[in-house]
Amino acid sequence: TKELIEDGKKHLILKDKIKLNIPIRIFHGVKDNSVPWKLSLDLMSNFTSNDMNISFNKTGDHSLSKTIDLKNLGEAIFELYNR
Repeated sequence: TKELIEDGKKHLILKDKIKLNIPIRIFHGVKDNSVPWKLSLDLMSNFTSNDMNISFNKTGDHSLSKTIDLKNLGEAIFELYNR
């Protein structure tokens, strides 16, 4: 609805730097019809963290629920947990 869009404009996060100095991992499916994959690149440029990786899955959709997607997500969590 128009009200939802107007409310969303109050909560924009890409207008200023996002001061997070923690490990950040972003996973994005290129076939995501809900969120454009280029938004992940915008996020990367706005985070201050130097420990940041983006993984694009050429065949992935918004849910990233295929076995390989879940495996990749799990491996990233495991890697960060074991630091």
